[in-house]
Amino acid sequence: MSVEAATDSALAGAQRTAWRFEAFVTAIAVDTESRTAAFGLGSGRVRLVDFTKQQAHAARTAEAHGGALLALAADPTGGFVSGGDDGRVVRIARDGAAAELARFAGQWVEHVAALADGRVAAAVGRTVHVVGDGAPRTLGPHPSTVSGLAHVGARLAVAHYGGVSLWDPDAAADAAPDLLPWKGSHLCVAPSPDGQFIATATQDHALHVWRLENRTDMQMAGYPTKVASLSWSSDSLRLAASGANNLSAWPFDGPGPEGREPIAFLDGKDALATRVAFHPRAPLLAGGFSDGTLAVVDTARRRAIKIPLSKGVAVSALAWSPDGRHVVAGAEDGRAAIVSLAAGGTS
Repeated sequence: MSVEAATDSALAGAQRTAWRFEAFVTAIAVDTESRTAAFGLGSGRVRLVDFTKQQAHAARTAEAHGGALLALAADPTGGFVSGGDDGRVVRIARDGAAAELARFAGQWVEHVAALADGRVAAAVGRTVHVVGDGAPRTLGPHPSTVSGLAHVGARLAVAHYGGVSLWDPDAAADAAPDLLPWKGSHLCVAPSPDGQFIATATQDHALHVWRLENRTDMQMAGYPTKVASLSWSSDSLRLAASGANNLSAWPFDGPGPEGREPIAFLDGKDALATRVAFHPRAPLLAGGFSDGTLAVVDTARRRAIKIPLSKGVAVSALAWSPDGRHVVAGAEDGRAAIVSLAAGGTS
């Protein structure tokens, strides 16, 4: 079977399980083994759903935070890690057991990233704290509140006013970060899978991208609203962004995006894309819209499935499972869905 036919089969055979949780879905993560989806909620809870049991609507609850959950990530050592507006960093097991790793009283933990050795990087105000086994490490302070946190190989990319700082969490305590400068506020950060590019969304409705090899950079503007979500294709040749009334991606093949238009895959009509996520391997792009629609598009053949996740309420969180079998989405009204694709087009 060709790749195109396999992808068609995967979309045609997609099955949806719908959910309704008690609060705004603020974040979604899937464990590294592709066994469990975690829905982080504005209530501070995490609802855990095993993919093999989703048809029975069986969910476990982790009481993670005393306020809203703000950040959620898969933990390479198992389960998940989270941050909340109660100042806590929490490790959550797949069975729902929650253990506090750190507490920053009176502050918000807005971003988390789990390291391969079990440590956790947590953004608190202008600083990133690395906590877990061993002595805690402090990265910063940065010029402003940290607005994005992501892995770049063994380093951490930290977005803030004035650009992105690349930190080695194991460097000497007095080591300085590698700064990628660009004026203005940066709202989120997304390194490409091949480690060649770092992309951010900026306050002025644009994207900024640095090419690490030669330290050149580029700006892509014209979005009607602020971009809140970025995602690279698995081959690092496409960069998708929210903020437009379509699902589209900038081309990074050949000469790159300079002087070119983004490639549009699906018209959102009057709705704006609020979340985007490329499949981990196949040419599929998932997108959530402000009208509550969830779409999955075959970017090679421009074929799509559209699913009403909610009615008139924006999709607020979106993620693929690492094995590519499931796309998981949630909305601001607590509605959520797991869309499971047929196996043929996901490898």
